[in-house]
Amino acid sequence: MVDEFHSFDGAQGTDLACLIRRLRDRLQCPSDELVCVGTSATLGGPESREAMLEYAGQIFASSFESTSLIEEERLSPEEFFTVHTAYGDPDNGGLFALPLPAVADQPKLNPGNASSTQGYIAEQAQLWLDDSLNAPPSGDVNDAAWRLKLGRRLGTLPAVHNLVRQAKDTCSIEELLERFSKQLGLGERFPRAYRVLLLESLLALISHARRKFSEHYAPGFQLVNPKAPVALVGYTPGRSQGENAWRALKQTPNPSPPLSRLEVCHEATAFSGLRSRIDQMADHAGLLEHLSLSSLSDRAAVAMTSRWVFPVFENGQDYTLNPQACQRNGWLAKRCSEHLKDLFATCSDLQAAVFLGNGKSAIKALELHQSLADTPQRVEVYVLPHPSGANNVRITEFLSKTQTLASIRS
Repeated sequence: MVDEFHSFDGAQGTDLACLIRRLRDRLQCPSDELVCVGTSATLGGPESREAMLEYAGQIFASSFESTSLIEEERLSPEEFFTVHTAYGDPDNGGLFALPLPAVADQPKLNPGNASSTQGYIAEQAQLWLDDSLNAPPSGDVNDAAWRLKLGRRLGTLPAVHNLVRQAKDTCSIEELLERFSKQLGLGERFPRAYRVLLLESLLALISHARRKFSEHYAPGFQLVNPKAPVALVGYTPGRSQGENAWRALKQTPNPSPPLSRLEVCHEATAFSGLRSRIDQMADHAGLLEHLSLSSLSDRAAVAMTSRWVFPVFENGQDYTLNPQACQRNGWLAKRCSEHLKDLFATCSDLQAAVFLGNGKSAIKALELHQSLADTPQRVEVYVLPHPSGANNVRITEFLSKTQTLASIRS
């Protein structure tokens, strides 16, 4: 693994490339048997993907597929505050101009004076947010619900908006302090120690805060068969599926052709433990026969994916479909929309899409997702009950009644 990969150019890049080739020779690991990883926050963007893959290939003496590239997706400050904090609350949002902690509060701002880390965080929250945020229950600043509330309230502070906007470009901590102080009107007449403590205090609170929805990468889930005529679309991979994907990646360092390591992860985790139940319901409704399939887990004919590609968590737990939350939360809607549009564009031969999830809530969500993705007219859309164990009653009811293509057609 090579960190700060962008810094290895010129003579340094040549040295590294030679060193890796010597390592390959010593370990007798030609071609792709040696797993090489390069990390960088400043290597390039969407416009330079081919160049990045070529650069990595030259340095590591290895071949890299387009799926090898894991890129960041940034929200603008405005998008972040509107989606993830109380700033975007339609009823009680916006900025709250609370007074900054005063110069006289320096002893409280100083972490060296705190009795504990928990005490320091609680003190800083009180200094910045006053009574707009209740004290943590039983003084426990690690309480999950309180950390979520902290994140939402911080998003209403002008100082936090200022800090995030001033830090959007790469800069040193000294440059950030200067920008931060200037925007808050804290000139040289304010002691430097006070300005440093203010910045450290706010950074500590931001680091401790949590947001309601988050997405975590897991290997393999971004893969779909572009030639598949059918798509099977779930909600979102769960925590256990994500963990299984990483476990599969670790256990298959040298998979047998033609599967790549990511394909092995996808095969091992996509709808794992649910496939037979999905096929049972699809067969009961005559869908397998209609689609000329023996199974909806046939990777040669089915693109297995989800509305959200990677595991999405709500308050740290697996996200359960909530159309109201999706509609209100621009980030959730955007991520779902982007993926479904990409699915329909990538799978140009797609003729049918089978969405998992029924019931009033899921149907509303499906209608929302279809409108977001602008489902092509060529694609027939079907809905089956979600195959999870928590949905056993609905599945039993579904299988006990006569089902037709019309009854599952959306």
